[in-house]
Amino acid sequence: MPSPDNRNGPAARAARGREGASLVLVLCAAGVLLTLSLGAAALAAGRARRAEDALLRAALRDGAREAVFRAAEALCADTNGVDHLGEAWALASTEAEEALAHGGDGTFVRIGDECARLAFPASGEAALAALLAEAGGADAAVARGMAHSIFLRRRELEETAAADPGAATNGVFAAEEELLAVPVEDPAALARALPFLSVRPDAAIGANTAPRETVVALALAAGASREGAEGVWARLQMARGRGDVFETTDMAEALKLLRGEGDVPTAAEIEALQLLKPRLRVGSDLFRIEATARRGHVAVRAECVWDRDARRILRWVE
Repeated sequence: MPSPDNRNGPAARAARGREGASLVLVLCAAGVLLTLSLGAAALAAGRARRAEDALLRAALRDGAREAVFRAAEALCADTNGVDHLGEAWALASTEAEEALAHGGDGTFVRIGDECARLAFPASGEAALAALLAEAGGADAAVARGMAHSIFLRRRELEETAAADPGAATNGVFAAEEELLAVPVEDPAALARALPFLSVRPDAAIGANTAPRETVVALALAAGASREGAEGVWARLQMARGRGDVFETTDMAEALKLLRGEGDVPTAAEIEALQLLKPRLRVGSDLFRIEATARRGHVAVRAECVWDRDARRILRWVE
């Protein structure tokens, strides 16, 4: 039997040290294996989630696309020649907007009259400047400079395209988002005005659908006074609130509609309406259809500009 001196001797202490080191190595190895196992499990779980998300996105994308096509077909069935905010497509769009804001799963379709937006470049430089001020909040002088820069850039692109047709693959400013690439003094104002712009050749706006920013900007650009432009918009808004609809842009009918049961329009308002009249339309051929399919944390959006008369898609974005 070893004596106490032998148990505490150098050899015994060295043996215990080797045992402790071995135990540490075993524990370290076990820790490494556990970490690797947990990492592998997390990696596998992550891959599984990504695969599930990919499948879900594909299904939602199909659902959003189908919803856009269904909405386009429904618009083609509307052939009364007058488009206004009291029609089914507009009312359903308002409901979809509210549902999207409150969250929840489903497929939500919003439709907007593309002719409610200010047409670029058809409406002209002055109208764009007015819109940048009205919708973008830019200073009037800054807005004029920005509009001039955008139209100048457009002319430069047209000259380049004319000199080398092969360099122009998508046309000159084929979508309003492309305007954001133009260096301007107030890019934020341009971004704010973008939802009120549409790249299209027809400058007329929807009398029953255009928002204040478009109506006032177009009236001011045509030469109307601020009093007249704002007055026409206020009367137009009251007419819409009564459920009245422009079925023609005839001046006499328009004045009757805007007068309603109240006072007669002022001289400034009549002048503004006369200036606006050639730029108004009661029906639309272009609509922007946006469908958002959402389930849980995954949402997919599909959007197109639909030419109802030609029954074709002019632009598709996902």
